[in-house]
Amino acid sequence: MSSTSSKKNVLIHVFDEYRKTAKDFICPRDLLLERMRYFRAYLNQSNEHDEIDISVHCDVEIFEWLVDYIQQQGDSDWRPRLTLDNIASILVSSEFLQMDALVDECVAYIVQHMADFLQLRVDFACLSESTVTKIAQLCSPRDLRQLHDPKDKILSKLQRHKVEMLIGELDSGVGGLSCCVNCEKLYLKAHENRLHCSKEV
Repeated sequence: MSSTSSKKNVLIHVFDEYRKTAKDFICPRDLLLERMRYFRAYLNQSNEHDEIDISVHCDVEIFEWLVDYIQQQGDSDWRPRLTLDNIASILVSSEFLQMDALVDECVAYIVQHMADFLQLRVDFACLSESTVTKIAQLCSPRDLRQLHDPKDKILSKLQRHKVEMLIGELDSGVGGLSCCVNCEKLYLKAHENRLHCSKEV
């Protein structure tokens, strides 16, 4: 990247439909390219000398948190804090914006506060499968057994991913474990031809 393009700023218009408000953010182009990889599709060599305006629909407060995060990422004295109030929104947004380091920080925070996280009134379906896998990877089988999730918002998914990991580690020699796409029950691949799912369409 040329020194000229690396000094350019990008104007981002954020529209918050929930709060019915909008706010503009000015971010260094090179910082967006490095730490919010989502914008690489819009910021490339063909327009590196142009003045770029980008519009996004997002919670203004969450986007402001994310901008503070990328600008302070190398500053050990102050960084925006993850809390139970913002963790779900930050995680979903960081996944969308392809902020891998922040996704990992969110996952670590969730694992440390799992019992409280399960009590949040959020739609856990918004979590990607890759994130659920990362959470399961950091949880021990004992941790998962001790969790209380009466509405099964996410626990069964975590347990399924954990079992798949453990079976994979055992390398039992029977072809591994698979999951039915219809009923989500686990089965050994070696028995696939002998099984029939009652929910199969």
